Amino acid sequence: MGKRTDAAFRRHVIALPPGSWLDWRDMDAWAKDNCPKSMRIDDPRDDPWGDLRVDCMSLSETMMAEGWLVRVFGFCGYDDYMRTDKLA
Repeated sequence: MGKRTDAAFRRHVIALPPGSWLDWRDMDAWAKDNCPKSMRIDDPRDDPWGDLRVDCMSLSETMMAEGWLVRVFGFCGYDDYMRTDKLA
């Protein structure tokens, strides 16, 4: 993820109210809303936002280490995150 996209996702997470859940579906929706679809798609069956979603998940791990998020176990067996009350 580029520096601007990284910063935009950080702002998005920090703006969430404490107790908000953040899972892969939220990251997918954020990627689709904030990043235009790539003009170069080698295979039309490929997910153009897949790499960005993985980058969001990686950044979420970093933000978890910083205290902005805490890991919770989601409904689908994936790791989800919950926004902490870090600013309080």
